[in-house]
Amino acid sequence: MFLAQETLTIKFIKSPYFFLAVLLLVLACYFFIDLRVAIIFYHIKNSWLVHVARIITRLGDWTYYIKAALLLYLIAKIFKKPQLARFALFIVLTITVSGLLCDGMKVLCGRARPTLWFNKEMYGFYFLHTPNALLSFPSGHATVITSAMVALSLAWRRYASIFVGLLLVVSFSRVVVGAHYMSDILMGIYIGTITSILLYQKVYKNSH
Repeated sequence: MFLAQETLTIKFIKSPYFFLAVLLLVLACYFFIDLRVAIIFYHIKNSWLVHVARIITRLGDWTYYIKAALLLYLIAKIFKKPQLARFALFIVLTITVSGLLCDGMKVLCGRARPTLWFNKEMYGFYFLHTPNALLSFPSGHATVITSAMVALSLAWRRYASIFVGLLLVVSFSRVVVGAHYMSDILMGIYIGTITSILLYQKVYKNSH
């Protein structure tokens, strides 16, 4: 718990090869997959699956995790658990940093959301635009849930598969509800993952 040791998986995720793989997958989704998947879910937008996804997708709201982390911090301070208090502040840090990176990319890229395709047949990037309908890439919800779940996975590695499963379900619910394309999700997951790993190793670099 709270160790900064680097596994082979973490080393690979930090490598330029992993970034290149993510970038190629994002490009493949953009050109060949994004619209096809969006159209599928658009045609079943009134189905039970989409209704369930609308509930699940709320778990990507950053405010839940910030509030929970701050509450955990207060409890840890009251019961004099310095390691737990430190971890709570780390959760706040990783969500904040990854969120800012995500928001910066959103404005820079100005990608049209799926709704603009179905309403105006707008698809692609409209750089440096700020309307919400042009802030699709990357997904903020995917970034937040990933940064939080990866942080938990690094601290409690025994339960990593559960945390990773949760982040995947919540992240891809954004595609099901029509808020994002697949490539938006993939980049959000990457940002959340790499930010959480790098910050975790920085915060706990002297842990043994």
